[in-house]
Amino acid sequence: MLGRLETVTGFLGHLANSSDEVTTDQLQHLETDLIDLSRTLGALWQRAWDQAIAERKAHEAALTAAEARKGAPGSVADREQADALWSILHSTVKVALQVCEEERPTLAGKAST
Repeated sequence: MLGRLETVTGFLGHLANSSDEVTTDQLQHLETDLIDLSRTLGALWQRAWDQAIAERKAHEAALTAAEARKGAPGSVADREQADALWSILHSTVKVALQVCEEERPTLAGKAST
């Protein structure tokens, strides 16, 4: 397309600098070429615009899906994960407390179990 635009521009420049008379047919041919090029450029721009919108929507959808997998704050998945973490913490503290009780020194030495 750019090559064609350069050709039309060159032809227009040639006609503008020529000492020969420019015919109506020559001008109409240039007009037709410029209109065609303008439509092609418009279609390419529209395609690029549509592609950019589609890519943005795809990125937004991927982000939304990733956030859904992670579990948004306050969601059921988030509350389930928090509950599981509290259970792990509770179990860890319970085991640590048992070990501390077993290892606690008394006046007679080690505590009896």
